[in-house]
Amino acid sequence: TTWQYSCYNGSSYTSSQDYLLSYYYYIPSSVKSVTITNQSEIKVAAFNGCTHIENVKYSMGITGIGTAAFQNCENLLNLNSDVNGKIDLNGEYTAIGGYAFKNCELINDVSIPTGVLTIGEYAFENLAITALVIPDTVETIHIGALYSCDNLQSITLPFTGKSEGVSAYEAVLGFIFGYTTKQGSAHTTSSTNFINTSVATVEGTTWQYSCYNGSSYTSSQD
Repeated sequence: TTWQYSCYNGSSYTSSQDYLLSYYYYIPSSVKSVTITNQSEIKVAAFNGCTHIENVKYSMGITGIGTAAFQNCENLLNLNSDVNGKIDLNGEYTAIGGYAFKNCELINDVSIPTGVLTIGEYAFENLAITALVIPDTVETIHIGALYSCDNLQSITLPFTGKSEGVSAYEAVLGFIFGYTTKQGSAHTTSSTNFINTSVATVEGTTWQYSCYNGSSYTSSQD
């Protein structure tokens, strides 16, 4: 069997305190294939942790993939496709939730349809994709959507960063690959003086650095 875990906030004990209701389910490990015939959305965490599931198919009309819907489905071979390694997001999507396909590490091909507006944080983390086309309808790509996609060689984007209108650290190419925050003290000099701040080396990556003025320590110092 495979254990699947879920939880949610229940009614509060007091006005300031909630509690978590937690559930464990067990699924026969013999179940490898799932076909969904009449549903408009893949709900939050629907297949989260289903490590034995290899392929999922559903009917047309799906409008969204919920947060963590397929997270940690490490043996998922395909979604709506007869080709191993492929996720074909056919349907009338508007949103792909955060962590939706995190750690689906056998997936090397993702097809995102025109009409998607939002791609959630870490949605495609740790996939084996080598190329990706994000359609022009997408308005927001949240932090780390392509984190640890270390085989990626080419990408087509409607903008760099989080969205078309952002600035500073949210506007750089690296935003969608995730970042590390290096906390420091306030600087009054030009940022060019510390543009090459050193960080730990990670093999196979390039570090992109950005900075912005945060809250001021005094009226004259940021």
